[in-house]
Amino acid sequence: MRATDKPAFGKFKFDIPVEAEGKTWVRFAAWDSAGNGAITQPVSF
Repeated sequence: MRATDKPAFGKFKFDIPVEAEGKTWVRFAAWDSAGNGAITQPVSF
């Protein structure tokens, strides 16, 4: 999913469907155009 149409310093809620059946954990990661990353800690189901 790309966020190139979103304004700088704006707010937007992403709804990302995840097929969690058979999974024990997930992690979300995102990077901006400068290469700065943001991740969540793994989340258990």
